[in-house]
Amino acid sequence: MSWLNPGRWLLYLALAGALLLGYSAWADHQQDVGYQRAQGKYAAQARTVDTRRADVAAPIAAKQEAAQVQIRTVTKTIIEKVPVYVKADDCPMPAGFRVLHDAAADGVIPDPAGIPDAAAVPAQDVASTVASNYGACHETAARLVGLQEWINAQGALR
Repeated sequence: MSWLNPGRWLLYLALAGALLLGYSAWADHQQDVGYQRAQGKYAAQARTVDTRRADVAAPIAAKQEAAQVQIRTVTKTIIEKVPVYVKADDCPMPAGFRVLHDAAADGVIPDPAGIPDAAAVPAQDVASTVASNYGACHETAARLVGLQEWINAQGALR
């Protein structure tokens, strides 16, 4: 009848509880170790991807910057040459031209009522403005080409 001894059952119960608590602590520790390993692995992968993306983007950014500098230089040179090609005494553009040009630049429909209030525009001013606008347009187009190159290069990394 020794198997009915309550002290023995309490000992068995305490041993089973200790084993259960120990296993639970060990399982939690193993889960934390696995989580930390996975985080380290993913962080290393992220650093690798970031490095690869930066390596791909750097030459595109340098090429883009060089294109922008070249466009600005050409635009500045063209504007400086306006007096060579368009004389100060050349026929000024009529007031209607100014109203139409300003409306087109703003992307609105011109107001014919503004023509009487507008002044005529010297031809040199028109040439400088047009050259400046075309330069800005070329800069925007070059930025778009650079962005497309960057997107294609980033997509190729996958």
